[in-house]
Parts: sequence; structure tokens; C-alpha cells
Amino acid sequence: MMKTYAQYPQGATAIQYVAEKDVLETAPAYETISLATDERTLKKNMGNAIVMRRWLTPSVDTTPAPEGTQKTARAIVPEDFTGTMYRYTELLQVSRYEDDLGPWDSVQGSKERLKQLIVSTRERIRFNAAATGTNVLYNSSAVTSRAQVNGPLTAGRLQIIVRNLMAAKAFMFTDAMGGSDKQGTSPVESSVFAFCHTNLQPDIRALPGFQRVADYPGKARSPHEFGAWQNIRFFTTPEALFYPGAGAATTSMLNSGGTAGTADVYPIFIMGKGALTSVKLAGGGSSGEGNFSISILDQPDKYDPNNNFTDIVASWYDLCMVTSNDWLWRYEVATTANP
Repeated sequence: MMKTYAQYPQGATAIQYVAEKDVLETAPAYETISLATDERTLKKNMGNAIVMRRWLTPSVDTTPAPEGTQKTARAIVPEDFTGTMYRYTELLQVSRYEDDLGPWDSVQGSKERLKQLIVSTRERIRFNAAATGTNVLYNSSAVTSRAQVNGPLTAGRLQIIVRNLMAAKAFMFTDAMGGSDKQGTSPVESSVFAFCHTNLQPDIRALPGFQRVADYPGKARSPHEFGAWQNIRFFTTPEALFYPGAGAATTSMLNSGGTAGTADVYPIFIMGKGALTSVKLAGGGSSGEGNFSISILDQPDKYDPNNNFTDIVASWYDLCMVTSNDWLWRYEVATTANP
């Protein structure tokens, strides 16, 4: 511990304070939706654009081949998705006075917070990519836009989305978990994944037949997995995208900001494997260009000749894109204010 002195209030007798060197814990950043992305690597010096292709299977033709006649040839059809890699940067700054005289290590603190900021930024990039998907369903069949959203998620609407994913032959993320002899557990069906805000947890928990992670016969896929319902495994995170006050006027749904008296709108991204793809630039280890690199600049240069500041800087390349609209749905709902 270190001692510091301060005048409080101004002009009063000096009061001795003790500066505890061990800083208090700070809320971490959560990496959740990244679990659902297929990760690819783009080699350096190959340009900033990438195109990904899948071959589509031709439609079934049950017409028998005519005798002695060549059947008309068909060609497979490609489905292409293009994306652009972008460079992202962050800079935190500590004054020379603080770095040299302050009782706390602000440079190290800045470095630790910068790492967390990058995680949050990457999560938001992935949520923003998921939001570009073309399939959307609202909380009710009577609702046709975000501004009309006025109620929570329902079992029936979730089943419509799963039905559409199954019809599109979406890949499941997980196989079924069979029964266990551990008391209180029950099997989990093969599942697609759903990602949404933690504010939706009470309404998800209220689904009939909802299964807690604690009741799984096996391990959760992430610390942020909340539970399962039929063919869906839910992952909730406070990092998730939502739209404060973007819904309809209501007194029963949560409003945390935006227009007073209107519901917050929470998108639930429900997807099969392969719906999202992330791309990084080739690089080695956590300090490679493909992930991120952090540098501490604490020497005088032509921009800061008197060395008045220590800069903590980071840079990385990133891209996340939808690579199957058929396997991705956005379900926009409100959440109960007083569950």
C-alpha cells in the first residue's frame, strides 16, 4: 500500500489517505457469438477482399431417362458471398505526471482495459454482421416492423423459426446429449444456437419445458450458455445488440432508454452452423496481425518531443459476414418489465 495526501474540502486540514495498490475488479468483456462463427484466415499481401463460394445442389428430377436419348445436361449453381477486411485501432493515453508520480500503474491498467475493449469491439462487429441477415420475424404475426414490437418471445414463434431452419437443411451445432444416470438431468436435443441479451433471461426461462444448463447431462458449450428449449440452445450476454425504446408504446415491456414509454427491442439471432463466417489476417500467436497487437509508446519522438504522454495502442484486422441467409433468423421481441 502507498500513502497519498489531499486537501478535502478545499482549504481544509490535510487528510491522509492510503492508496491501495491492488485495484478493484472491473467487469470483463464477454466473447459469446464468436462461438458460432466459422473462422477463416486471409494471407497477408493478398488484398483486402475475400469471396467465399458454396455449390448448390440441383433440384431433384424424378423423370426417368428416355431410352436411347441423352438426358439434358445441368450445371451446379454457385452461391457467392463477398466481404472486405478492415483495420481497427484503439489508443489510450496516460499523462507523464500520472505515469511517473501516480500511485497506481495506469499504463498496465490501460493495457488490460484495452484487451477487454477489443473483445467487446469484436463481439459488436459479429452482432452487427448477424443483423444484416435477411430473415426476420417479430413477436407476433400482427407485428410487421420493429416500431410495432410490443410483446415477449413465444414458443410458437420460436417453432416457426426452427421449422424454417430445418426446411433449409441448416446444420446443427451440437448433437443430442443422451440421458445420464446423474439425478435431475435430462437429455438435450440436437440444437441450433440462439444469441441474445441477458435481459431476455426471465422470458426464456418461462418457456414451457425450458431446460437449465444445470440439468444438462453434459457440459455447456460456453460460460454464457443459459439453457435449452427443444432444438435451441440459448446464449445470453450483456454485450448483445439491442435497440432502446425502438418498439411500440407499452407499459408492460421493459424500457431502458430511448423514447419514454416504448418497448426496448431485443433481436434474438437463431442460426445453424455456417451461417456466419469470420476472417482474420494471417499472423502468429496472440501478437500476430491476425488477432491484435498492443504496443506501449513511452519514448519522446517528433510528435511528443517532451514525452508528455505514454500511449497504449492496438491494431487488428477483422471481418465477419453472413455466409448463409437460409440458416440465420433474427427474431425481434420485447421483454417483460416485471417478470
